[in-house]
Amino acid sequence: MHGRGVTAETAPGKYIGVQYAIGDYSEDGIPEDFSPTALVGRFGANVNPNFAVEARLGFGLQDDTQSIFGFDASLELDSLVGIYGVGSVNLGGMSSLYGVIGFTRIEGTASIPAIPGASSTDDETDLSIGIGGNIGVSKTVALNIEYISYVSKSTFDLNALGLGIVVGF
Repeated sequence: MHGRGVTAETAPGKYIGVQYAIGDYSEDGIPEDFSPTALVGRFGANVNPNFAVEARLGFGLQDDTQSIFGFDASLELDSLVGIYGVGSVNLGGMSSLYGVIGFTRIEGTASIPAIPGASSTDDETDLSIGIGGNIGVSKTVALNIEYISYVSKSTFDLNALGLGIVVGF
């Protein structure tokens, strides 16, 4: 897994990782953006030294509350599931830059706590694209930073900045 979890000599290989993701949810007609957080697990396998297939599974850690039209409204990311292709360029050792493209299904819950029953859970699936980088700290471990657009619909977007660690085996 060239640059993501193992050295070039052992590619193809497998890797696991975890990211702390800070979401950025914006919706037409709502003046404030929401920033729920999530924990995202990454599981991948290299097809060759510069391409991997990766699955992700995530769940919300903390919802975000904003004042919308005089009411406190909350948004929570309940779950995230996706499959992606990851193309990478090795920068030497465990360091690399990469692009990710695939599909993500998200489920989220919006609520207005002051109004009983004012809660809605919805799910969406969309094409996801992002970029990231790994900073090698050993032969099999890298720190990770990533920006990804998980869902981009005509009326709303969910993007995330992820910080994490990747371990190859």
